[in-house]
Amino acid sequence: MIRTFRYFASLFLLLLFLFFVQRAVFVMYQLSNSIPLSFTEYASSNLHALVLDIAAASYMLAIPALLWCVLLVNSSNYLRKTVWWYFVIIIVISGIIHIVDLGLYSEWGSKINHKAVSCLAYPKEAIAASLSSPLWLLLLILIVESVLILFLYKKYIHPGLNTGGPLAFKILGPVILLGLLFIGSRGGTQDKPVRKGDVYFSNNPMINQASANSFWNLINVLATRDEGNPSTYRVMPDEEALSLVNELFKPTDDSTLKLFNIRRPNFIVVLMESFSSEVVGAFGAGYGATPNLDSLAGSGFIMSNFYATGFRTDQGLVAIESGFPAQPKTAVIYRYGKFEKLPSLASTLTGVGYQTSYFSAGDNTFANTDAYLLSAGYQKLHGKSEMKVKRMALFGAYDDELFDFYLKNAASNKEPFYHLMVTIVSHEPFDAKVEHFRKGNSLLDKYINTVKFTDKAIGDFIRKARKEPWYKNTVFIFMGDHAHRMPKNRNAWEIERHHIPFIIYGEPLKQKFRGGISERIACQSDFPSFICSQLDLSHEKFKWGNDFMNASSQALAFYTFEDGLGVLLQDTSVVFDNQSRRVINANYPGQPDSVSPKLYRKGQALLQQLTKDYFELGD
Repeated sequence: MIRTFRYFASLFLLLLFLFFVQRAVFVMYQLSNSIPLSFTEYASSNLHALVLDIAAASYMLAIPALLWCVLLVNSSNYLRKTVWWYFVIIIVISGIIHIVDLGLYSEWGSKINHKAVSCLAYPKEAIAASLSSPLWLLLLILIVESVLILFLYKKYIHPGLNTGGPLAFKILGPVILLGLLFIGSRGGTQDKPVRKGDVYFSNNPMINQASANSFWNLINVLATRDEGNPSTYRVMPDEEALSLVNELFKPTDDSTLKLFNIRRPNFIVVLMESFSSEVVGAFGAGYGATPNLDSLAGSGFIMSNFYATGFRTDQGLVAIESGFPAQPKTAVIYRYGKFEKLPSLASTLTGVGYQTSYFSAGDNTFANTDAYLLSAGYQKLHGKSEMKVKRMALFGAYDDELFDFYLKNAASNKEPFYHLMVTIVSHEPFDAKVEHFRKGNSLLDKYINTVKFTDKAIGDFIRKARKEPWYKNTVFIFMGDHAHRMPKNRNAWEIERHHIPFIIYGEPLKQKFRGGISERIACQSDFPSFICSQLDLSHEKFKWGNDFMNASSQALAFYTFEDGLGVLLQDTSVVFDNQSRRVINANYPGQPDSVSPKLYRKGQALLQQLTKDYFELGD
């Protein structure tokens, strides 16, 4: 009897040791891109993490415990081998989950969540997106961890799997063991089972994520519904949240500056894949990778403080088309019953005579893009299937081929038109075979080289477009679909991680605005309101955005990440993590201390109301 409980106790401690090792590896892997971390804080993470580690170990031991119950009445060598092979499988699975989290956190600032699980519906794209991580290193980590734990188990623990004992033990033993595992899996005997937020203790998001056991986290994701339930972020009465949000989206008068000298210009909006402001010269970057965009900005009009609401194309697309911001942990574009109820810029423009089309060199079925855009009112969708592609990267054809395809179809353009284009070459893992502007082979070098290629393709496109009859009536808008952690290895929660270029260029731009720069804070969900206001169209249905050319409206940008929100006003900002209910970063220059709780409260209201609106869209 003692030997049996020694076996399970030893196995339990071995699993806790595995989680300790995985946590240490996670911290070391992410340390260079994180807030400075003290040893005390790291040690504290292991203490806070213990409750989830115990829960995860209890889950893992459930099947061996059941098999042991069978072994008590049938001492089968086959069942003993089954216990061994189960342990091999579960350790390898745990290791795979761990290395996926290592790469995912580096790119997204989160471990596996519902958004990541949704992406598995497109395995090719999901694998391609992970290729910017050092796969050889992740594979080495998986092998070393698995071999170490399996060696210790095989040599010191598995031989202790005992099936003998008196009848009373064979009856009471399973009851006691399974009861302990049940209590452990719940995190104790309290009314409610343990939750992820119970291990969050720091202002450092990385160490909080490290404390959340990867194996338990995946089980929790698979066992819970999409975090669209409004109660997830409800911290105040709904009436108070709505009132605070309304204060942020309510202009006092109609004082919009009109940028264009014609009533109904054409629009070509180019969403540039993974373009961060930190790589564009016109926004202060010194890499020399964007001479064409810099030239367009010099004779155009730029928003120097423009922000993406998320960190994926599917989030940016919905933000600029429906004015609906990115949600933490999920994406509305994956939910048919929800995105069909959103307002759209395309349908608004179609209603006043615009012809609308979408152009991409990628797969339009990815992330429900085609279904969403058709629902939004786009009359034509063009993808790589229509193009006679000469060169392909993992995610689609090269950008120069996209622009050439567009120009070949330009003869059929009926004015006025609104056309949305999405580039692809600068999508991670930056595998396109482009000119080596930078000679190295690091992730930064690859990123800048692909940005340089897209910039050249844009310059060539504009030069060719100038020969088209519709050019004189066309406004070109260049905007990042989202930023990227490159070029400065930004964390997902950092404000700079969401700073994207926004450039307006074209003949219809009034002379007095050419070469102009607006330092006003704005974000992607403002875009439909901006376009509608410029065309004297109502934008009331786009309630999550402000017209950033209206001086009386609130200068505001906000973005979501794994489980938190960043809020930027013109002179103040706050970034907070919802799980720990902590402010990660704040900036209140020259402001009284009272600004901090007020802006934090408004941020909480934004997140609460956004989640409530997402939920009420239905299914």
